[in-house]
Amino acid sequence: MFKSIKIVPVPKVLKLEDGYFILPEKVTISFKDFVKDLNMLRVIKAFGKYKPSFKVQNGLSCVNFIKTDILDSAYEIKVEKDRIDVFASTASGMFYAIQTLKQITFDNKVQCCYISDYPDLKIRGVMLDISRSKVPKVETLKQIFDMLAFLKFNHVELYVEGFSYEYKSFPNVLKDENYLTFDEYKLLEAYAFENFLDFVPNQNGFGHMGDWLQLDEYKDLAECIDGFTIWGAWRKTTTLNPLDDRSVEHVKKMYSDMIPYTKSKYFNMNFDEPYELGHGKSKEQTAASSVEEVYIDYLHKLSSVVKGYGKTPLIWGDVVIKHPEAIKKIDEDIILIDWGYTKTYPFEPHAKMLHEQGRKFMLAGGTSTWGVITCRYQDMYESIKNSCENAFKYGGLGTLTTDWGDIGHLQYLPNSYLGFIHASLFNWNQSITEEEHNDVFEYALEKFVGASIKESLLKLSRYTELEGEYRDYGSRLFYHILWAEHAQNNESPLDFFLTKMKSNYLSVDSQNKISDLLNEVYEKLFKLESLEARELLNSISLLKTLLEINKKLQASCTDFRSEISALEDFEAKHLALWNNRNKEAGFKFSINRIKWLKQILVQIEMKGDKNE
Repeated sequence: MFKSIKIVPVPKVLKLEDGYFILPEKVTISFKDFVKDLNMLRVIKAFGKYKPSFKVQNGLSCVNFIKTDILDSAYEIKVEKDRIDVFASTASGMFYAIQTLKQITFDNKVQCCYISDYPDLKIRGVMLDISRSKVPKVETLKQIFDMLAFLKFNHVELYVEGFSYEYKSFPNVLKDENYLTFDEYKLLEAYAFENFLDFVPNQNGFGHMGDWLQLDEYKDLAECIDGFTIWGAWRKTTTLNPLDDRSVEHVKKMYSDMIPYTKSKYFNMNFDEPYELGHGKSKEQTAASSVEEVYIDYLHKLSSVVKGYGKTPLIWGDVVIKHPEAIKKIDEDIILIDWGYTKTYPFEPHAKMLHEQGRKFMLAGGTSTWGVITCRYQDMYESIKNSCENAFKYGGLGTLTTDWGDIGHLQYLPNSYLGFIHASLFNWNQSITEEEHNDVFEYALEKFVGASIKESLLKLSRYTELEGEYRDYGSRLFYHILWAEHAQNNESPLDFFLTKMKSNYLSVDSQNKISDLLNEVYEKLFKLESLEARELLNSISLLKTLLEINKKLQASCTDFRSEISALEDFEAKHLALWNNRNKEAGFKFSINRIKWLKQILVQIEMKGDKNE
């Protein structure tokens, strides 16, 4: 009946046979040798999403789930002309079989076939940033969880820094309603559980504490109260003083509002990027020992708290990954996550070193959608591919594909689908060819968004490759937004911005190529009315405006009225699009990035008028 079948992710064995099984109007299902427990109820509920009209019975049925001695999460499917037999040893194996059945059923017909399948990696996770202005609505997160379940992920985290979670112990910080309530968080945990996703609690408690440290009540906990300079710009303080017992007590109180109410055996402490560590209050102590020693001492004070709740701590590895001897001093039950988001990040030597030390570890690539409006395809693809391959090669527990929201989370959700799908394929089956991988990737992407959106997403994800030399963060066009933000902290905002932008001018050739690309995609989308089409059209509008600003800056033009108007149009459309998927309260924080750029352009115009 079918010449071929595509399944996402690609199974280990797929053998097509003659004939097909026709599912009746009301399907009967049975379970042989499985215990009737909560896990079976989860499987039954999942089957109901596949075929809503069904009945559980004893004995031979249309679909028979048969317990057999195979790997955890593995499954086999045998489709005969008169029935479907599913073999598994665990509920997760049955669940993944159902996800596969969804994909091989067409108009109630299932081609006769044999499938044998199991995942290469134990943990296949995604981390969603809900803390950089954009807090998704519950329905949006449920939709994402559905996608992740379909793609056979089994681990999901919502990244929390600042006030994106309802801290019951800190009602004074919950003023803007831009957070998940406790009840919403528990509802999402339950929904993830239904979808066989381990809902892993996540909170930062060292670096990335800037929102807390801007409040008078907590500013004395900062390592550098007056802020710090990094990457060519002054920034507000973000890191707790690890030597202050009040820092520990504050984070313990934060933990008490989340950890006791979660079911996962893991907790992600994060502990990444404590930029100021050793440059402020801990300078003397780190000089006497080392940055790593002070870091590990503070880590153990709080990891012991996490373990006291019965959780296994996860931490990012950036502070210690280049110091193998320091890693040996970290408690063995703490899982290190080595992260890297560039196409050349050295996952292999890091994974090899962690393996040789006998450490439990994970690797993390990223969707590379942040700081770019769309996606940096090369970095997304290679970081995910390399993280999955080396986690598998060196015995890692698995991977965590991150989806960050730096600088206002201005990118739209569909851009992240590219990374999710690639990660699903690489996590599950390392043995398929590159050609097969790419073929199934495009098939899956089209399944989620349609042909026109698929092609548009892929084209837009490559625009950074037309800008000139490779950069490992952001894009020349996005840097108009980034440097306009950092200019707000400078004594001479305009001079600062103009100086920074000189290294981001595009050549005429790059300008023309990017313009042609944006116009081509616009022509494909402008008649479409779907939410995804409107999101991409607004992205194109912003990129076109940034391109025009880049041209005018190079030409020392001072008339930016049309660009200011275009940014205002983007802002109005962005609000409507934002509210489709996210809580409205965060919009005002996100859109500040566009407002700050408009302010810079107004200053340029004012300076031009003064010089005339």
